[in-house]
Amino acid sequence: NYKIKLKSFDFLKVDIEGEDFKVLKNINLKKYKPKLICIEDRIEKNQNKNKIDKYLKSIKYKLIFRSPVNLFYQKLEK
Repeated sequence: NYKIKLKSFDFLKVDIEGEDFKVLKNINLKKYKPKLICIEDRIEKNQNKNKIDKYLKSIKYKLIFRSPVNLFYQKLEK
C-alpha cells in the first residue's frame, strides 16, 4: 500500500513472515531491477518458497547463495 519514491535501489530485503511472495508480486521488479534480493529461508515461516523461486527466475534472477536463514538472488545481466 506504500508508494516507492526511489528511482532505483540495488538491494531488497524481504522478511514479511510468510507474506514474502505477495510483497514481491506487488513490487515492480522489472522497473526497479535491484541487483540483489534477500528472502528469508525458514520453511515454517515461508510456505511460498517454491513460488518465490519460480517467480524470481522468470524475471531473470538467479539464486547465488543460501545461508541458514536467507536466500540471495542476483539479477542476471542481459
